[in-house]
Amino acid sequence: MANIYDGAFRTILNDCRKLVIPVINEVFGETYTGEEEIQFFPMSIL
Repeated sequence: MANIYDGAFRTILNDCRKLVIPVINEVFGETYTGEEEIQFFPMSIL
């Protein structure tokens, strides 16, 4: 079941980068503006 959520989150990060900040704000109760620098690092598979 976790793979479904992993895939959805990976899609947001890769295809919908403008949604990353609103998702973080909603999930974690933050108030980022979107002007912050976001650095993406490749995920390693164990």
